[in-house]
Amino acid sequence: SYWQVMALPQADAEAVVRTLKEQGFPALLSPGTKNLTRVLVGPFKDTQAMGKAKTQLESAGFHPVKKSSD
Repeated sequence: SYWQVMALPQADAEAVVRTLKEQGFPALLSPGTKNLTRVLVGPFKDTQAMGKAKTQLESAGFHPVKKSSD
């Protein structure tokens, strides 16, 4: 499972992924709807890892939304 951090235009999404990676998150891009690109963090194999990542993302100022497998 993944956390979706946000959906933005491609260039902005790439900048957010760079920032997340610099902070040690396993971030990646995924095509979204309405010409937006989703910023995902993961994959995480279990709920414990998901919970820890959510806490770390929130501490970094993000508001992740759970997304199942991609």
